[in-house]
Amino acid sequence: MATKVSEGRYKSSVYLGKDPNGKRKQKVFYAPTADKADFLALEYKLKKRQEEDPLRITLEEAMRQYIAAKDAILSPTTIQGYRICLNNRFKGLMQTKLCEIDSKTLQAAINQEAKTISERGKPISAKTISNASSLVITVINYFYPEKRIKVTLPKKQHIEYQTPNGEQLRQIFEATKGTSVEIPVLLAAWLSLRASEICGLKWSDIHDDYIEINEAKVSANNIQYSKQPKTETSNRKIPLPPYIKHVLNQQEKNGEYVTKMTGHGIYKRFVQILNAKGLPHCRFHDLRHANASIMLQIGIPDKYAQKRGGWATNHILKTVYQQTFSDEEIRVANKIDAYFDDLIHTKIHTSESETIENKEKNKST
Repeated sequence: MATKVSEGRYKSSVYLGKDPNGKRKQKVFYAPTADKADFLALEYKLKKRQEEDPLRITLEEAMRQYIAAKDAILSPTTIQGYRICLNNRFKGLMQTKLCEIDSKTLQAAINQEAKTISERGKPISAKTISNASSLVITVINYFYPEKRIKVTLPKKQHIEYQTPNGEQLRQIFEATKGTSVEIPVLLAAWLSLRASEICGLKWSDIHDDYIEINEAKVSANNIQYSKQPKTETSNRKIPLPPYIKHVLNQQEKNGEYVTKMTGHGIYKRFVQILNAKGLPHCRFHDLRHANASIMLQIGIPDKYAQKRGGWATNHILKTVYQQTFSDEEIRVANKIDAYFDDLIHTKIHTSESETIENKEKNKST
């Protein structure tokens, strides 16, 4: 309540807490009437409360704070993806106060984003919009847990992966033999390693009859980071086939890691070789898809395939209650190894036979 200071002069104060010395802090407003002084004090108090309310910050600032709060916890590539979203997605929404964003507001922004044409001259993909929308909703819930945002996302397009079949894998093995990506190709197609796991594989992880997967290396902003593999089940041991062991033994051990290439470097070199040999285009990660398809083709039970490939699943029965046994894992590994051994040696023997046959023809002529 305002108090009279003198004739025609009133004051009203707003309590601001105490300073480090325990002294009371306040802001005083003077006006010619008591009502005016109280009005000025109340106006200031409400404005200050709004400014201190986290929901009054913009979406851009909220996203920056969220990223800063998570940058030591989440994967560097995940943080990089968040920053790309911050800089490129929902530009018309970034200066909107967080408290003003509701389902209707975000839905309008999603619709606008779906109409946006990228620098490549193509619409923004449904997956990109979905990921960006999920981040925005996560940020809103981070500051305002009680807020409920419901939106409709663009329908994701079905992607047809160019998964190599057995014959194509044989051609890929032959094309990459003796190159810088021979070992990465074998590890991806035969043992189902991810590119990040291949980059993180150390010589010390290679034992007499198995390899151990316990590290991954990813690139973000042209810097390589070491991290845990993608999921908890990705930490695993895989029996080492004699053929791959032989190839590894021929490799010069120059440094701590089996390869010094980045994931992008492996992919780039891999595609160059495919193009040079006239082989069908596929992603390096499609070799891992091929491995999963082949395990299905030759009848490997799901629980062994899942453990070998380090895939996570929502089915607790497969990840918690079903057990695998070492003898059975060796039998499974031998069956897979026999398939890939046959791919490689069939090609080698066929080439040798063709060479001998050609020599005999040349002698006869």
